[in-house]
Order: sequence, then C-alpha cells, then structure tokens
Amino acid sequence: MKMRMDTMAEALRAAAGPEMFHRNAFRITGLPTTADRIAVHRRHEQAAVAGHPADVDAVEVRAACERLLEDPRRRLIDELFWMWDVPGNDCKCARSLHDEHDRAVIMYGRALDHELSNPDDDATLEHLWDDASRRWDALLRDEGLFEHLLHRVQVLNDARLPETAIDEIRDGLPATLLQPLVMVAVAAKDPARPARCAREWTGRREVAEDLLARTADPLYAEVDAIAGRVRSLLEAGMVDSAIDEAKTAMGTLTRLRALLPPTGHRRTAHVSELLAIAFNNCASRLYEQSGPLADRFTELFPVAAELAITSHTRQTIAENRHIIGTAADKLTMGVRLIRQFADSGQPAVAGEEADRLRRELAEIPGAATEIDRTIEELRQRRRLPETTTSKLGGWLLGTVLVAFVLGVIVILYF
Repeated sequence: MKMRMDTMAEALRAAAGPEMFHRNAFRITGLPTTADRIAVHRRHEQAAVAGHPADVDAVEVRAACERLLEDPRRRLIDELFWMWDVPGNDCKCARSLHDEHDRAVIMYGRALDHELSNPDDDATLEHLWDDASRRWDALLRDEGLFEHLLHRVQVLNDARLPETAIDEIRDGLPATLLQPLVMVAVAAKDPARPARCAREWTGRREVAEDLLARTADPLYAEVDAIAGRVRSLLEAGMVDSAIDEAKTAMGTLTRLRALLPPTGHRRTAHVSELLAIAFNNCASRLYEQSGPLADRFTELFPVAAELAITSHTRQTIAENRHIIGTAADKLTMGVRLIRQFADSGQPAVAGEEADRLRRELAEIPGAATEIDRTIEELRQRRRLPETTTSKLGGWLLGTVLVAFVLGVIVILYF
C-alpha cells in the first residue's frame, strides 16, 4: 500500500525545529544542493566512506540519501536551508541573490547553534537573531527567491512536486523560520529572551505570537491538569499532598508567564488565576485541618497573592491571610503567657489563663489542641501539677463566651 506523502505545508512544519540545520540532508551527506539522482544514489552506496561530518554515521547518511530520493518536498526544503552558490547551478539567478541567500542561511544556522550551545549569552544571541531576521526578511521580499525555487522544481521534474508547491512555501516560510526559535523559547528555563527575539523578528510579530501560543498548548494543559489534581486531593482531605502537587506547577507557570504574559494573554491569566486559587484553597484547608500555626502558610499565601489576577481573588487571599495571621498571633501570644506564668511559679494562674484562652479562641481550629499540648509539656517539665490537666478537662464548651471574633475563611471555586 502506497504511503501518503506530506503536503508542502506539513513538510515545512516537520522540518522546522532547533536541529533543522544539523538534520539537513545536504549537510549529512556532504552533497551540493545541485546533486542529481545519480549522485545521490552513488552517495547512498558509499555511505561508509569518509566525506560526511564527523558527528553522523553511515546509517544517517543512507537515511538522508533516501529522503532526497523519495521525498521531493523535503528535498526542496533542505535545499532552501542550505548553500546555493555551488558548482553545477544552472539557474538564471543573479549571483547576488545566491550570496544573500547563503549569508542568511549561515547567520540563521549560527544563531540556532549558539542558542543551543550558549543559551545564556543574551547579548550575542540578540545580535545574531536580529541579523538573521533582517536578512530573511529581505529575501522574502525578493521574488528572485521563489523564482529560484521554481527553477529547482522544474529541474527535479518530479510529479510529486508540482509548481504550486512554491505558493505553499511562500505562505509557510515565515512560520518555518520562527518555529525553531519558538520551540527553544518554550523549552527554556528562562524563556523571556528567546520569546522576545521571536516577537522582534522583522515584520513577523503576529506570526510569532500565534506560534508561541500554539506551541505552549502542552504547558497550559499541564497546569490545568495539576489544578484538577489539587482540587481532587483537597476534596479527599489530603492537604499536604495537594500543596506538594500545586508546587509542581510553578516551574511551568513561570515559563508560561514569561513566554505569554498574563496581561496580554487570556489563557495565561486563566491558568495563573487557577493556581492562585489552588494555593489559597490549600492554605484554607490547612488552617481548617491543622490550625493557624502550621509551618506551610508562609509558602502558600505569598505565591497565591503573586499569581492572582482578579481583584476578587486578590482580596479573598488578603483577607484569608489576615484572618489566619491574626489567629496565629493571638494563639502564640496566649501560649507564651501560659508558659510565662508556669515558669514564674504561678501554676494556678497558668491554669486560669489556659481556661480563659480556650474560651476566647474556641473558633480557631486546633487552638484547644495547642493549649492542651502546651499544658502537657509544662506538666512533663514539672512546671504544672498533675491536677492542672484534669481541671482543664472539666471545661464546658456550652458556656463559652467568645471575646475574639475571626472572619470566615473563604474557599474559592476553581
């Protein structure tokens, strides 16, 4: 059964990637872009012979030869991104066109190589990408580029490569040029600079924005999925696991916010808000489950506040943070006072203070447990007599007068 051949648009997308120059069939085989089928067959048979780059082997050489022979669309793309000023070129192009084309190819390849080997060399990379973009922009405006490609289609004379393929190249080439840089940006730990280089590609900002958004789809899906798992874990009462799960999204979300800032991209704003709500809800459930003295609040609320987009979410986070912080301060100060009375030899006063504190802080989750733990610790240290614990045990919840009133912790829907 004969396999379907990719359209030129599909072939362009398949070719575009950070390794597009290293994978170029003419680089791998060492053949000129003018090589005919006889020369390609000969190179296929001599794949084990020296003449190809040191970083490829005979298997790769044969595979590249087969691509040149069997896929005329990919061959034309490989020609487009390799040298034209070679022996045997019988086109009618002006020599200057080949010179400009080859310089553009070299500068583009140099930028990609430097991107992969020195991604932190921002100044050099900014210069390289600016040079490459200006050269390719000039080429795309030169009809001679497409006349040369049309000539090559006629020379190759393959029914699988119609002349209409040139129109597809004309339409798809800007995205093909930008796609490798966009892929580098999406994969980078710090994507801000490569994303900026893509957006600043001469005259192609709209193309870059579209590619960045589409290429980032898996990152959006990843954050969405993590938010869903956090919600499920909280519903199951597994707060610590929910917090750990939420934290796994931060690297991806940070990259997304650098690639596609929430101020101009609704999807980034949406997933940023989702994760802000997830961190708020983790903090709220932690408070309900463990009280206000849990260690993890300091890592939850600041992140939630930083990620929040809407004023409602920001306000809710601030109010929850205030409620829990106030409760923690009140409980901490009360427990400290109990210790001070006990350490100063006033066990009866310490017990009375514990009674009062339990009544006053009855609405704070975990407050009674913390007070009991403190009393037991003091008793073990012989700062309080045995009777103190039993006296506290007779405290009646039904007669509590609450002097300290907290607000209501809010769980947000996401």
